[in-house]
Amino acid sequence: MANIINEGKYIQSAVELAKKGDRQGATRILSQVLQQNPKNARAWYLLSQVVDDPKKKISCLVKVLEIDPGNTQAIDRLNKLKQPAEPMPEIQPPPPRPVRKTTELYAKPKKGSPWWVYTLLVIGSLVLSCMCCSAFLSEFSPETSDALIDSLDPNHTIVYRVEGTASSAMITYMNDQTGMEQLNKVRLPWQKSYNMKTGSSTSLVAQSNDYGKTITCIIELDGEEWKRSSSSGDFVVVTCTGWIGLD
Repeated sequence: MANIINEGKYIQSAVELAKKGDRQGATRILSQVLQQNPKNARAWYLLSQVVDDPKKKISCLVKVLEIDPGNTQAIDRLNKLKQPAEPMPEIQPPPPRPVRKTTELYAKPKKGSPWWVYTLLVIGSLVLSCMCCSAFLSEFSPETSDALIDSLDPNHTIVYRVEGTASSAMITYMNDQTGMEQLNKVRLPWQKSYNMKTGSSTSLVAQSNDYGKTITCIIELDGEEWKRSSSSGDFVVVTCTGWIGLD
């Protein structure tokens, strides 16, 4: 019970810091909360609003939806973050879950209790909060937030492949720094591999340089075929795209 109360206080402190423009301070407090309770969906959502790296924003929102799949705010923000890349299908929220009645955090004193009972309850709560706050802040280090968010972004092995009966192709692909690279008259089959993190966007486009031939693009994720597209004809084009961990 005390942990729930303290988490709420620290999250509110992070909100106040964010309103004042201290995003770094808010990030540190939220990261410390999540170290103690990684299942706090509200803290993950707020963290997605104060970190600057778009990939880290996506990773935090993915974590929110793992904990609370019906969080429409997280779904909306995730869709907006994905808009600059290739058009992606909208994530539809599931039907609303039935509302559960929550139990009271504090036990109410019995009717007719003397005034000193209320006084002792208030003093005890204040002392406990101060002790927890001191322990919480003493464990803080500036590297906490980065280490926590980086732990959400495990590396994945991505392999781009282009093959088919076409002898060569023009290939355009997204590298591990979200930049686009292009190769012309590449002999087939061709492949390229990268290490990418959860939330990264992948894209592979290939155009055949032949008449009446087939061409196929493939993206492998951690050794398994993930995306595939094939076409046949004169100078045909194939496209494979995806967001790691999101589709």
